Amino acid sequence: MIKILFIFMICTALPDEPLVAVFRHFSLKEIVGTLSKVSKRWWNISQTDGLWHTLPLDKWNVCHLTEAQFLNIVSHSRAFSHFSMSYVDVKVSQSRLNAILQNSLRVAHKLTHLDLSGQPIRNLNCLPNQKSEAAGLEVLILNDCLYIDENSFSESIIKRMGNINILSMNRTKLFSNEAVKLAVSLPSLFSLCVKGIPLSPVDVRVIVDKCKNLQLMEISHSSDERDDECRLLASECDVSLFIY
Repeated sequence: MIKILFIFMICTALPDEPLVAVFRHFSLKEIVGTLSKVSKRWWNISQTDGLWHTLPLDKWNVCHLTEAQFLNIVSHSRAFSHFSMSYVDVKVSQSRLNAILQNSLRVAHKLTHLDLSGQPIRNLNCLPNQKSEAAGLEVLILNDCLYIDENSFSESIIKRMGNINILSMNRTKLFSNEAVKLAVSLPSLFSLCVKGIPLSPVDVRVIVDKCKNLQLMEISHSSDERDDECRLLASECDVSLFIY
């Protein structure tokens, strides 16, 4: 608190632009949780889009959000580079959540890391549109997204996933052939986690053969014999395979 008061004394007379530069030395959690409560002006400064680039809500132990809180967060989506709401309970209906995510994240052109694990999303229309000057989405985590199915991955959606190098879809409702089709359509794929999707040795062979950049893969236990065959196939292509 002494640190905050000291900064407040120094910064009170600063114009907004230099004050924003000072805020950049703090994490967003500190900005929202402490700095924004110092004064009304500091609250206004805390709402500057450029400060809202890294939001690992689950790592901040955020468990629940009201609709108003969630809307305030995603109103800054144009600045997002890392956004994780893994297993965060948003107090809105499923259709409302899908609509909010679609309207906000599709314009998050700076977004490279997205974790929607446990969210009741019905499709991936929320994925940001690719822009040539942007790096594009590189990490996509959809663990326990139980409403995701083969219809979620249209050709246009897969195009938005073109730069994905880490994909985790543990315990989704995809069938093995659908998971294979998706994996081999991602040329930059480095890590693939598909625990809970029953892959056969043939499926593993197709993935490790087609995904030339693949280095790590996580799958579910099948049988000792099939697991050994999968390990052999992966080792032939220098892919680290973990079976759970």
